[in-house]
Formats: sequence, structure tokens, C-alpha cells
Amino acid sequence: LFGNATYAITPDVKLQVGARIAKTHFDYKNYADGSQDFGPNTPNSGKKNETPFTPMANVTWQINDDDMIYATVSKGYRIGGANAQFPLGACTELSQAPGAYNSDTVVNYEAGSKDKFFDNRLQMSGSVYYLKWNNIQQLNYLPSCGFEYTANVGSARSQGFDLEGEWLPIDALDIDFSLGYTDAQFTSTSISGGQLLASKGDKLPGSPWTFSLGAQYNTSFLGRNSFIRMDYEYESKTATDVV
Repeated sequence: LFGNATYAITPDVKLQVGARIAKTHFDYKNYADGSQDFGPNTPNSGKKNETPFTPMANVTWQINDDDMIYATVSKGYRIGGANAQFPLGACTELSQAPGAYNSDTVVNYEAGSKDKFFDNRLQMSGSVYYLKWNNIQQLNYLPSCGFEYTANVGSARSQGFDLEGEWLPIDALDIDFSLGYTDAQFTSTSISGGQLLASKGDKLPGSPWTFSLGAQYNTSFLGRNSFIRMDYEYESKTATDVV
């Protein structure tokens, strides 16, 4: 079930609210056999029911024809699932076989603006955000047997900003650019089956800084529309606390 409504507080200020509620259900049955599974294993089965609720709210202010600012709060989720069966006796890290795992959720707080300058020759948009990630679905590796499974462990937060724009210094030349920064780290220590997966303060994988710059010159060549384009992209060193 989904609903969305927009209310104009003034002709220039609008409030949008919405919500979605869902009912999810799945059953699973798992059978494993073969040399890598140490022969046939006892079949396992289970089921999972969830009722995720994801609201959102957004406020926009159209200051004038060229400038707009906004603020948004929204929630999202990723549906849960089930793990494939593997020979538990070959894995010393776990005392019981992992079954189903739950959804994880994200709450995002964001504010930004979209602006035009110099008779629309320069267009820019930017935002800052703070994101809370709970009940994280994390893939865990078991060194003793080489198998992997998914479990809900830990929480994290991510904060940063992004800036992008497009500039036409002359009619034939189009320059676009973007800049982004992300600081993402665990806010709790993650332990599953006695195995330390991540410590509070560990960085999540990903490049903190990203930058791109592109330029395209439009011209005519042998009577045909043509262009010359150059692009540059940069990503800073990836965080390595958690793999």
C-alpha cells in the first residue's frame, strides 16, 4: 500500500509526505550434496514474514525561477533472505547453521539546492546528507571451511556531500563536473558466531573522495555535426578497515 500527498504552504513552499507499507513472505527448503559439502546433508527449511513501513517527507522552497532549496527525510529497506546450507561440522566458527536473515533499514537526512546562473549558462546542484544504516545484512567468510553466509550484524552511519554542475562558457563548449565526499563507518561492533566482523569506528569499503571533469566541443566536420570530448575521473584510495 502506497500513498503520497503534496501541500502548497505558499505558492513557493511545498510540503510532500508519503508512506509505503508492504507485507513480505517467503518459504525456503534447502538440500546440499556433493564432495565439497561432505556428502548429503540433512535438509533444512524455514520461512520469514515481515511488514516493512517506509515513510518520507520533503520540503521545497522555489526562491525564484533560478534557485530552489529542499530538505528530505526518508526511510528505505532491503528485504531479508535465507542462507544456503553448508556442512556445519567443517566450520569451527559456528555452533549452529545460519538460517534466514531479516531486512536492513536506512534512514536518510538530506538538504540541498539547485541553482542557475548567468542566463542559465551555469547550472549547479549540491547536497549534504547524513545516513543511518541499521541491522546490516553482511556477508561473512568462514576461514576454517571457506564457506560464506549472510547475517544481520551491526549498524553504521554515512555522511558527506556532493556537488555537480554544467557550464557553457560559449555555445559550442559544454563543461560538466562533479565532486563528492563520503565518510562511512560502523557505529557498533559486529560479532557473529563468536567471530569479530567489524569494530566500532571501522571504515566501510568505498572511496571517500570522487571527482569528475568533462569537456565537449561541438563543431562541424566535412559538413556533418561532430564533437570532440575529453573526460577525467578520480577516486581516492578505498577504505580498507572492512573487506
